[in-house]
This record gives sequence, structure tokens and C-alpha cells, in this order.
Amino acid sequence: MKKQKKEKKPDRITVRDFFVCQGKIFRELFSLAPFKTVVLLLLSTTTALLEALDLYLLSYVTDGAVKLLSDKSDAIVSEFLWSAGFLMLGVLVLTLLNNLYHTQQSAYTMHISMLSNKRQVEKLASVRYEYFENNDFHNKINLAAKAPSQYPKALWGVTRMVHILVMLVAYTLMLSKIHFSYIAIIAIALVLGVFVSGKMIELQINYYDTHTLPDSRRSWYYDSLLSDRIHQQNIQVSRSAPFFRDRIVHYRERMRKNSIKDILYSISTELVSLALFLVTFVSTALMIGKGVASGEFTVGYYTMVIAMLANLFRTVKQFVWFVMDNNWYVKVLNAHYEVLACEEENVGAQKGEYDISMKDVRYRYPQSDKEALKGISLNFRPGEKIALVGHNGSGKTTLVSILLSLLRNTDGTLSGMEMKKTAVMQDFIQYQLTIKENIEIGCGGAVQSDEFIWDIVRKVGLEEFVRSKPDGLYTMCGQIEQGIELSKGQWQRIAIGRLLANPDARIWILDEPTAYLDPLAEIEMYDLIYSLAGDRMVFFISHRLGFSKNADRIIVLKDGLVAEQGTHKSLMAANGIYAEMFNAQKEWYR
Repeated sequence: MKKQKKEKKPDRITVRDFFVCQGKIFRELFSLAPFKTVVLLLLSTTTALLEALDLYLLSYVTDGAVKLLSDKSDAIVSEFLWSAGFLMLGVLVLTLLNNLYHTQQSAYTMHISMLSNKRQVEKLASVRYEYFENNDFHNKINLAAKAPSQYPKALWGVTRMVHILVMLVAYTLMLSKIHFSYIAIIAIALVLGVFVSGKMIELQINYYDTHTLPDSRRSWYYDSLLSDRIHQQNIQVSRSAPFFRDRIVHYRERMRKNSIKDILYSISTELVSLALFLVTFVSTALMIGKGVASGEFTVGYYTMVIAMLANLFRTVKQFVWFVMDNNWYVKVLNAHYEVLACEEENVGAQKGEYDISMKDVRYRYPQSDKEALKGISLNFRPGEKIALVGHNGSGKTTLVSILLSLLRNTDGTLSGMEMKKTAVMQDFIQYQLTIKENIEIGCGGAVQSDEFIWDIVRKVGLEEFVRSKPDGLYTMCGQIEQGIELSKGQWQRIAIGRLLANPDARIWILDEPTAYLDPLAEIEMYDLIYSLAGDRMVFFISHRLGFSKNADRIIVLKDGLVAEQGTHKSLMAANGIYAEMFNAQKEWYR
């Protein structure tokens, strides 16, 4: 077996990152559900105070029991019974509050997750398109999408922090009988215990992440190969079963050894934590015990302090373990907050002249070191029909995205971009909705009258097809609800119908609108678009040039620059790039 490469140590969230994230969670919780957040934090605070009160009552019960052993008078018995009753009542109330807290927490977490998911969806629906051109942003939104499922841990961390802070204040007051210097010693021991336990836990988690987890994934992968029919077929044909068997045995043996080391790390963590606790516990027991012997402290106070220390170390250690082990949810929520902070698209009313002017416009994609557009200067007139052509990588799609105001971080001067626009892209979506809803997508999904949609259906040549269906405009497309399947040509016509669903749009942009059609069907589709466009400004973008003869102007792009522009006749006479492209394709249209 070849020696395995050393696993890269995963990036871990620091303690500072954790607490910064908790601060953001606090703000978000109060923003989404202020009243419910206050109620939940009050419940967490009350349970912490009741825990401290129960320990205080325990000291009274213990002192009462000591008195009862030496004096069984009615007053002592009554005092003991009252204190024991209050202690039992306190335990009962604490149990009820804990149950109420967990019930409320579950409902609250579901509510917050739903509201947070709604905020994220609304944000992604309005965020500037330019973000989606960045690969890092895609990774971020994929991570942020998991945020709703991480709120139970986030909420536990927030409420536990409040719980511990209240506990520390209450315990400090209860320890006020002890000399301040000794309280400082307990605090130092606690901090030291937290630090050492944190380091030990970090070593344990890092070992699991870098050794145990990768090996378990590899073992699972090879196991899955042998249990899958298709893989098994290939394995038997290639006679590679011994190879995979050896791999499985190898990684299972590594997992066994890793498990032993994980256990040793866990035991070491427990031993270190226990040793620090015992040192504090024994020194406290001796000091308080000495005070009990001298009459400075009661037996009840001794019992309370010992129980308090045990509870404090257990609670703090549990929280440290949570902080060290939960870097995942912090990463998810940090990504969520970064997405929420993204700049939104300006979706206000669009007003302006119908002319569009571009002067020395340049654009570079976030992940690229080269400009996609290198200085475009163009002017477009109202009602003009423009063909944008060029080979792959020439800059057509980038120019279209700028015209659609999807890409805004440009250099140069742009004017007239406020005009209302609509578009049909090459990869237009075939929504599994009704025919009517598919067309209404063109006006943002706003419900339109049946008469309006029937008019569009008639104009795009689908009236006979739609009327032949029992549900007419309400015929479902796709397979989600046993809908019908449409041909590529029919989907193209529905896509054009979406243009007509937005009558206020003065600019139509069609990016490879006939990519799935044969050349003759392509000409028919372009004739239809020309007939419907009227006085609108229309941009046609395509590799195929069957439509370009009818364009008022043809703009040829090459390497992010305007290489040629003119009419079909003038460009053919120039015998340049356009003429070469057209001549290569003209046989298709005969």
C-alpha cells in the first residue's frame, strides 16, 4: 500500500470568530422576533437563578438536618420541614421551567429558521446579478442555504452564554462569605481548566477531522462500490475485486487504530479536566472544612460550595466542548450574514430616454485577470433592430448582460440604461407551471386576465394547440403534477409570449433564442419576432446568421472589441469577419 499523503489540517473557527458570530446571532434574533427572544432569554436567566437558589436552599436543609440531630424541638423540626419543602418546590419549579424552556425553544427555533430562510430567499431574489458571476459567491450561498438547519445549535449557544453569565454572577454573590482572594483562586482555576480542556478538546477534534473522518469516508466509499450493481459489474469485468478488497481492509484497520487514539484523547481530556477540578475541589473542601471546624462556616454552606463547584465545572466544560466542536455552524451562519449584507439591485421605477449610449465601456469578471470588454463605444436608436454576432468569447454575452443591467461594475460611460427591458435567453426556463403561469413569468408572475393571455397565445401561434387541451390555459406543463410535455419549438413560442406579457418593455433582448431549432424553423421564428416587435428596440444575439439580413445594423464583436458594424449588404461587400461567417453558414438557409 502506498503511503498516504498527509491530510491538510482543516480551517477551524477561532474562539474570537465564535463570539463575534454569537453577537451577530443576538442581533438577528432581536431583529426577527424581539418579544419571543426576550421571553426565551428570561426563561434561560430564570433557570440559572433557580439553580443557584436551589443550591442556597440545599445549605439551609443541610444546616437544618444538623440541628435536627442535636435538637428535635418543634421549632427546629418546623424549620427543617419548611426549608426541605422550599427545596423540593424549587426543584419542581426548576424542572417545570426547564421543560417549558425546551418546549419554547423548539417552537422558537422553528419560527426563527423559517423567518431566516425567508430573509435569505428575498435577498437572493433582489441581490445584484453581478455577485452570481463570482464562484466564491456560489460557494457562499450553497453554505448559507444550510443556515435554517443550524439555528438549534446557534440558539443553544446564545442562551447558554446568558445562562453561564447569570450563574457566575449568582455564584460570586453566594461565595461572598469566602475571602476575595480565594474567589480569585477559584476563578483562576476555572479559567485554567477551560483553557487546558479547550486545548485538549481541540487536539481531539483536529485528530478526528484529519484522520478518523477522512478514513471513514474512504472506507464507506469502497464499501459502496462493492454493494452497487453498476460498480459491481465493472469490478467483475475488470477483475479488480482483490484491489478494492485490499483497500477496504486497509482503511478499516486505519479506522480501528484511529478509534483507539480518539478514545485515548477523550480519556486524556477527561483526566486533565478531572485533575484540575480535584485540585480546586480538595483545596476548597479543606479550606471550607477548616472554617466549619472553627465555626466560621456551617455544614450547609460547605455542602453548597462543593455542589456549586461541581455544577460550575460541568457546565463550563460542556460549553467549551460546544465552542470547540461547532465551527461548522459558525461557518454556515457567517456565510448567511455575508449573503444578507450583499448589495441589492435597484428595482425602482425606470424612466429615461429611449436612446442607449455606451462610451469606452470595459468589464472584467471577478475571477478573471483579462477584460471581457476592452472599450466598447456604441449608440442605439429607438425602434432599431440590431444583430450582435461574433465567435465564442468575443464578448456578446457580456455586452448583453450589461444591456440588461445585470453587470454594473463597469468602467466607461453608460446612459439610457433606465429603460424597461425584457429578454429571452438561450437557456430560458421551462417552468413546471401552467401555460398561463409560464407566460405570466414575463411580467414578474403578476396574474393577468385570461383574455390578455389568450391574445398572446394567438400572436405566438399556439392558440390551436392550447385550445385542444381540456384545461386550456391552465394546462400543467412538466411531470410534477402529471402535466404535458411541450416540444422545443412550443417552448420557444411560450418564451416569446413572455416578452409580450410585459407591454411596458421598450427593449427586447434575444440571446440565442432559436438555438434548439433547425435553420428553417429559425427563420420562421425570427419572422414572428419581427412582426411582434413593432417600434421596440430589439437586440438579436446568435452564432447563426439567418436573421441578420433583416437587421437595421449588424455589430460584429471580436476579443471584446467592435470589429465591424453596418448592414448586411455593406458588411458582405467589406468581405471581413461577418462575410466569412455568413458564407460558412449560407448553405443552411437555402
